[in-house]
Amino acid sequence: MEFKKERTGTGRITHMSLPNSAFIDGINFDEDSRWVKELNNPDYIPVVLYPGPEAINLSEIQTKDELPGKGEKPLQIIAIDGTWPCAKKMMKMSKSLHDLPRVSFSTTRKSEFVIKQQPDELCLSTLESIHQVLIELKRLGVEAPETPINNLTDLFKQMVDLQLKIASDPNLQGYRKKNYSAPKDRKKSKKWETRSLFYLGE
Repeated sequence: MEFKKERTGTGRITHMSLPNSAFIDGINFDEDSRWVKELNNPDYIPVVLYPGPEAINLSEIQTKDELPGKGEKPLQIIAIDGTWPCAKKMMKMSKSLHDLPRVSFSTTRKSEFVIKQQPDELCLSTLESIHQVLIELKRLGVEAPETPINNLTDLFKQMVDLQLKIASDPNLQGYRKKNYSAPKDRKKSKKWETRSLFYLGE
């Protein structure tokens, strides 16, 4: 639903910004022929960017030898994009994701996606998460993007600023009827006080 209706989704922007990427729409990908083909590409080692007790923290390792495959092949980074409940559902239903190595990262950065409400301060958008992964992989010497990594977030910030401007100016046409409130003034949804953000296994 978000893919079909939302034009400011950061997964879409990330895909459009990264030439060597694919965007596959769905909830359960196991029967998707394109997904199966991408997942079984022998030129890459697939990993899923998703937290978990066994996830490799890219921010903590020091050499590419600590990566899956020890850096001998490029990683195929699978990012789950969607609302937090939808991302959790995709992870749960797509069994082919369950046995893949997981990677994660540590950061103190706060999301700049202020036009969206995050359930927790630790939550970043898909684009911000991919940006952080690229930073870590460049540090490890396994990623050398042709264009500056910050180009990704520069475009993202321009999009957010434009959305804020449209929402605050009654003379500009937009889908919102009023301005965005500051993130610090928003109330957290109580459902996330008892609900796990992530699918960690059965």
